[in-house]
Amino acid sequence: MRPRCADRLRAGPFSIVLVARLLLAAIFVVAGVGKLARRDRTEATLAKFGVGAALRRPLAIALPLAELAIALGLLPAATAPWAGLGAFLLLAAFTVGVARVLRSGEEVECNCFGALAPSHVSRWTLARNVALMALAGFVAVAGWSEPGPGALAWIGDLDATAAVGILAGLALLAAAVNLAFSWQLMKQNGRLVAELAAVAADGPGASGGGAPRGLPVGELTPGFALPTLDGDVVELDELLDDGRGLILFFSDPGCGACEPLLAEVARLQRDPLADPRPVVISLGEPAAVAAKAAQHELGPVLLLDDFERARALGINGFPGALVLDREGRVAGEPAVGSTAVAPLLAASAEPLRLVQVGGSG
Repeated sequence: MRPRCADRLRAGPFSIVLVARLLLAAIFVVAGVGKLARRDRTEATLAKFGVGAALRRPLAIALPLAELAIALGLLPAATAPWAGLGAFLLLAAFTVGVARVLRSGEEVECNCFGALAPSHVSRWTLARNVALMALAGFVAVAGWSEPGPGALAWIGDLDATAAVGILAGLALLAAAVNLAFSWQLMKQNGRLVAELAAVAADGPGASGGGAPRGLPVGELTPGFALPTLDGDVVELDELLDDGRGLILFFSDPGCGACEPLLAEVARLQRDPLADPRPVVISLGEPAAVAAKAAQHELGPVLLLDDFERARALGINGFPGALVLDREGRVAGEPAVGSTAVAPLLAASAEPLRLVQVGGSG
């Protein structure tokens, strides 16, 4: 006699539904923990997805907590179908947002798994979400009739072969996580190498052959949304609201070549006539950035979590600067190194000097 469908679903200690539940729970745990670890990045992503400013901060906390709650609900057999339904609905909401971003053509960071696996929204993101929706739907539908055993109940039924298989799977998972973190570390080291290269290029006898390439002059700068030290998220359009151009000043708490310029940056930030006005965008840990901002009495500092964003604008080291006109278009070539950035800051103060000279006559 052929086994019934329900019998096949619960055959052996590893029922198909149980495996699906454990896989889905693991994915939601990684996603939830990753988002909680970098709430600033989560807020910036929510801003790109069109979430209003008032909702970004609470959602940056509620969203990963919901993912962790779903993961927990997938473990007991009694709550697994409901958790599967919750996972399906949450993934459906994500998928709608991803489809909307893809249709707009805007480049948005996914932040699906936080700092563990940073990536941009792509068709792969959409395909992955659809696959996870199918998995969650299977857990929700099949779970009503045969949810499988509890997440821990099957351990006592394992034979030696199954136990070895599980240990091997856990070892592979640990290796994958370690590889992901190692990749992030390599990217950070690459940022430090770029900074050292910029400092070296700033020294005596340096040539301009290594000048960075960014967006063409006159091109509209892609919009961005970056968190501040206070946790707010600021968009490029907001920075341009006062009718002045911008000097995007890229820095890092460990950048020695940035020190001589930060005092002038702070002075120009307080100057209502400085045009373009400098806006500090800093890499590094928020605590170190906050200490540097307090030391130099800087205005609001935007936090940059990925050096690739700076590279896209032609900034390959620190200090770096890019001038935007009042419409947000690139007004000049990107500058890297203190000798290249200092003239841009001096030009920002020129309108003030002209007003003072004119007023004294």
